Amino acid sequence: MKIKLALITLSLVFILSSCSRINQLTFPAHSLSYNQASPGITVHSRGINWARNGGNLSFTIQRPGNYRSGSVELKFFYQVVNDTAGTIMLTVTPVSFEHGMSFETYGSIGTGAINAPETVNTLYEQNITIESGNAFNPNAQWWYFEVSRQGTYQGEIRLMSIGINY
Repeated sequence: MKIKLALITLSLVFILSSCSRINQLTFPAHSLSYNQASPGITVHSRGINWARNGGNLSFTIQRPGNYRSGSVELKFFYQVVNDTAGTIMLTVTPVSFEHGMSFETYGSIGTGAINAPETVNTLYEQNITIESGNAFNPNAQWWYFEVSRQGTYQGEIRLMSIGINY
């Protein structure tokens, strides 16, 4: 009886821990695509310096093999490199697709706006949770994310990394 109870307890612990597991991927900012002719995006040894009207950054990944279901969270880690006032907001246009599909973008999702610190070198993290909808189906084979800057802060941010939790 004790062995049976122990096996049931171990099974429940395994099931509960499997349900709460978060998988993470991290990409350095240097791995993102952007228009190299854009004067608002420059490469820095710690990441990408990105001006307010600098254009878009994007990346495409194959759906992770261990993705099962649910939302996808993008985490942006960056440094504020100017001491001007304003608000900082990032938006993402997520798209998913399969071989042979056409490429179309639809709606975007934004982070909440935060106030620029008006002090140089402050580090921030902002998150966006993406649910299935518009042109994004997380069960599709490929995921594409196009990132834009919004807000009133005109100074540069230095995007250092993007994380994906799923």
